[in-house]
Formats: sequence, C-alpha cells, structure tokens
Amino acid sequence: MEPTRAILVTGANRGIGKAIVEAILEQTSDTLVYLGSRDRKRGDHAVMDIQARKSQWKDRVVMLPLDVGSDASVDNAAKIVRQSAKSNLAFYGIVNNAGVGYPDSDLKQTLDINVRGIKRVVEALASLMPSEGGRIINLTSAAGPNFVAKCSSEYQYRLTSDATSLESLENLMAEAEGMPSRQALE
Repeated sequence: MEPTRAILVTGANRGIGKAIVEAILEQTSDTLVYLGSRDRKRGDHAVMDIQARKSQWKDRVVMLPLDVGSDASVDNAAKIVRQSAKSNLAFYGIVNNAGVGYPDSDLKQTLDINVRGIKRVVEALASLMPSEGGRIINLTSAAGPNFVAKCSSEYQYRLTSDATSLESLENLMAEAEGMPSRQALE
C-alpha cells in the first residue's frame, strides 16, 4: 500500500525513538515515518537497519536530518516535510522523543533541547497537520519530575502550576540558566 500520511519521530536513530518508528511501521500500512536524527550517519544506519528487518518497510521510512536544538535544522526539516505534504502525503503527527540528560549536558543545552526543542518542532510543523485527527506526542523521562521533587516549594509551584504561562516558564528557565548550579533552585 502506498503511504497516504506521514509521522515524524524525533531522536529516532536508536533506543525508544527507533522502537517507536518500528512500531508505527508494524501497526500501519499507510504511513511514511520520518526518522529524525541530528547525526546523519547514525540516522542513515538506523534506516538501513529498519529496512533490512522487513522488505515492505523499505519505502516507508526516511531519514530526516533534525537537530531539535537548532532553529536552522528544524526549519530545514519543516521544508522537507512541507514538500511531502504538497505531494498528497498528509502530515499526520509528531512524536517528540529527542532529549538529553542533565548533568550529561549543561543546563542551557538540556533546556534548549528538552523544552525549547519540543516548542521549535511543534511551531514549525503543527500547521501542516489536519485540524482534526492529527496527533502530537511528547515523551519525557522521569528526570524532570525527579528534579522538580528536589526543588524548593516555591520552584515546585512555579514549575507545576496550571497558572504558569509559557512566558513565565521562559523567564524561570533564563533565571536558572544564570545560576551557578542547579542547586540554586533547591
């Protein structure tokens, strides 16, 4: 069956992201999956590995160069997806899986990828999705809730309240990035 819709999975060259790509391919026959990877070589290898598993997946998975921490990379990926949308391939969904762990990377990079990266991808691509029926799925680890549990009650409130606006969250992230260490939030 020729694909009629497309789904993007970010951070998909290994681990959970790659498993999500395989699950989508296994459970659907009408879907092309964009395997988002910031490293082209690892992304190409993941696509070849997936295509080798089942011959019917050969034309249904495409490596999409995508570093969610880069505005330019997200914009380029969006251009590629837009071109596919013009060829009668409906863009159906986004699975935001890309992420980094803190303290493996510094706080600024962690927030840029894990928070702002999701926002970048959604802002660049959500308008291509149908107003009804499209899906955006954001995956995270337990690291965020575990970090929040160690924060002071003031910061816990600021990070979890329904009243927290995107602007106030951006201000809080900028405040934290300016602190000498994450211990300042505790």
